[in-house]
Amino acid sequence: MLNDRNSINFNVNLVLGYDLSVEELKYYMRSLKYESAILIASPTSYEIIGRRISESLPVRASIVVKGRATLSKAEEYIMGCRDNPEVLVIGVGGGSVIDLSKYVAHQCSTRLAILPTILSSNALASPFSVFEIDNGKLTTLKTKIPDVIVADFSILEKQPRRFILSGLGDLLAKYTSLTDYMYSGLIEKRAYNRVAVNLGESLLKLAFDNAMLIASGRKDGIELLLHLLILDGYLIELANTTRIVAGCEHMVAYGIETLTGKGLHGEQVAIGTLICSFLQNKNWIMLKELLFKTGLPVKASQLGLSNEEMMKALIMAPETRDWLTILGKNKLEEKIATRILSELEII
Repeated sequence: MLNDRNSINFNVNLVLGYDLSVEELKYYMRSLKYESAILIASPTSYEIIGRRISESLPVRASIVVKGRATLSKAEEYIMGCRDNPEVLVIGVGGGSVIDLSKYVAHQCSTRLAILPTILSSNALASPFSVFEIDNGKLTTLKTKIPDVIVADFSILEKQPRRFILSGLGDLLAKYTSLTDYMYSGLIEKRAYNRVAVNLGESLLKLAFDNAMLIASGRKDGIELLLHLLILDGYLIELANTTRIVAGCEHMVAYGIETLTGKGLHGEQVAIGTLICSFLQNKNWIMLKELLFKTGLPVKASQLGLSNEEMMKALIMAPETRDWLTILGKNKLEEKIATRILSELEII
């Protein structure tokens, strides 16, 4: 049937090395005959490398993004290339900047180059972007995979270790998301991609087996983290849904984000994965020990959350997305949420 058509894109150029940011982007622009670019960066990443890019390349507009990625910001930024689709979009930074850059390039039907300065989430090569809409609620929209990712280790090796751990936390989410993905497919009678599930299990094993290497912040650990985050993007493209890497654990993270905004995304997801592994009757004790050893949070207080905030975030988690997961689709009762969090010693 025509409406079952799905196009899968695995085409991304990955360039790795030291001190290559500006020259590599110049080469990329020349090779594709782009005469100008739009730069999107966070305030920190703009100071790290964005300003130098803006001064060295024919950048027609430099957009410095503060705070979360919102849909209103995204709509505002696409005006910079809608009148001229022959412009390269360059995203420099982490999750929010990458989500915005993917949206702008997608809406303007142009190419996208990403230069990550941190590796804190699997947004890097995902064909979806997450945005804040009304009242702090989050929505996920289909965008595009970057055409080129320039991984400059002279920058990535200087990122705070906390961001590396956050990226690891997002990778470990598959411990529960894969089960939710298959569960919802069976219950809601939707096809799920068996190849994607098996690939996801292999990527998860790599993350588990090398968690301490990644957490060390060494160059080989950072490179492995980079590859695994990119492959998570391919996994999403193959399954044609973020559900393959985001299940109940992300709903807990969305609850925390919506309620308080405290903690990095991967840190929130780590707490969520611990909770959901308990509910899925997985080896949550093993997971908790691994999170503790790497430095990822295992208690609400490590995210700056009070016991009451953590409890409220878990209660509201099932309603943050219209997803069928182990959490169900309705708010949890307070006594049940308290019992779960107390059993796991999260509060």
